[in-house]
Amino acid sequence: MPKSSLPRQVVPFLISQTLDATGRQVFLLAMIWLVTGVTHSAGRLGVFFALIELPYLALLIPAGTWADRTDRKRLALRFTAIRVLVLACLALGLRLAHVPWLLVAGFAVVQEATTAIVVPSLSPWMMSLVDADLFGVLNAWGQTGSQAATVLGPAVGGFLVSLVGIPGAVGFAAVMALTALVGRTLTPRPRTSGEAHARRERGFWAGWRFLSQQRGMLYMVLFFSLTNGLNNVEAVLVPVLSRSLLHLPAWQFGALATGFGGGAIAGAWLGVRVDQHARRRIPSILASMIVFGLTIVAMGAAPNVLWLAAAYVVAGVAFATGEVASSTLWQRMIPDDRRGRVLSTMSTLARAVNPLGFILAGWLGVVVGVRAGLFIGGAAIILLTGLLTLVRAVRQLDSNPLQPRVDPVA
Repeated sequence: MPKSSLPRQVVPFLISQTLDATGRQVFLLAMIWLVTGVTHSAGRLGVFFALIELPYLALLIPAGTWADRTDRKRLALRFTAIRVLVLACLALGLRLAHVPWLLVAGFAVVQEATTAIVVPSLSPWMMSLVDADLFGVLNAWGQTGSQAATVLGPAVGGFLVSLVGIPGAVGFAAVMALTALVGRTLTPRPRTSGEAHARRERGFWAGWRFLSQQRGMLYMVLFFSLTNGLNNVEAVLVPVLSRSLLHLPAWQFGALATGFGGGAIAGAWLGVRVDQHARRRIPSILASMIVFGLTIVAMGAAPNVLWLAAAYVVAGVAFATGEVASSTLWQRMIPDDRRGRVLSTMSTLARAVNPLGFILAGWLGVVVGVRAGLFIGGAAIILLTGLLTLVRAVRQLDSNPLQPRVDPVA
């Protein structure tokens, strides 16, 4: 029988992840409302999203190398503390003076840079605290916490923006980052570390070398890169659709966005059921992507808030089901001593198209309209997923995920 209970030592970590994710959701909603309120432009909102995506592309790979060469807990604590200070300074600045939206974007870039440095430490740290047969359960709990934050964060953010303004919402995000810092402090250090091995390997090239020998994984990462870029039509155009076409207030848009998190909580546990009982994970990953593309098309057709809310719920189910299945597959294939570098390399490649995707989404909103832009983005995701099903190396990923064949790196 598969195990389903987690050791108590991971509880502070999971709580810290949920709090951190909640703060980031509140911060993101506040930034969306600030930029759309000042610029009234889908194009400029796309530029804002592209700017805050750049730190991930620049830092994830070196941060993954760093995570494998140092104490992962110490690294995460230091940069979480920096994030607390950045958010506190931005909240104070917004309270005391009028800050141009581009300067706000600069603060957001620094805040995202600290997150990008911390992220590669978190998954290896978390996975080192449990046995391999609990990876799927741990991913499901992680997704549950993350999506609970997606439920709470936008609603809380919209309420705070309406009640105390954008500075108050950013201040709340700073408090959430501080509580996340406390939770990570209480979490035990990783049981294993790649520190000794990492010194002998060639920096972040270890991540690329692993992927180059696992063609199916590489093709999947490139696929996610393209679909992530196309998915950005939702991030850019749905806020404009909600505010400019459906005329929703901040609190209602925040409440609307919680539907995604609610659906994702259900999807996370559907994903863990697939992990524990299904013999093949790739079909569920690809099916979830097709459903996700269909929901973006449905968002473009939304005549009212209820329709849009239903689309968000289904999108959340599809996203989390595929996320749990793919995350568990990758974690079982990647050795612990390279996990930070390989996952950061994968994340960087998967996000490589995002800045262009955000700009493309804004351009589509200006040139063809918000609704047509959503139709185009969703249809393109469905088409790409259909093409990926024809790739043999991807279909073979389910064959033997526990023992990857990788040549040793000198």
